[in-house]
Amino acid sequence: MKIDMQTDHPTINATDLAEFLNLTPGDVHNRMRDAQITNRPEIGKGKDVEKMRLHLFHQDIRLRLTCFSDGTMLKTSRTKTGAR
Repeated sequence: MKIDMQTDHPTINATDLAEFLNLTPGDVHNRMRDAQITNRPEIGKGKDVEKMRLHLFHQDIRLRLTCFSDGTMLKTSRTKTGAR
């Protein structure tokens, strides 16, 4: 899996994201459009300047994807956060 970093907004394939959120790719598209899946990018600074994190939120799940600035995935973390 890789995050596309070619635009101002990081992009991840809906099929890859669906797997993490236990959804179908169509559900991912619909829920992102309806703001039921939200995200927050975090760009690394200092010693982490070559890295970035993408936090995605859906219902009670927080998904954190850590990658190099070229989009190559380093680590993933999926956490139940409770109702939002």
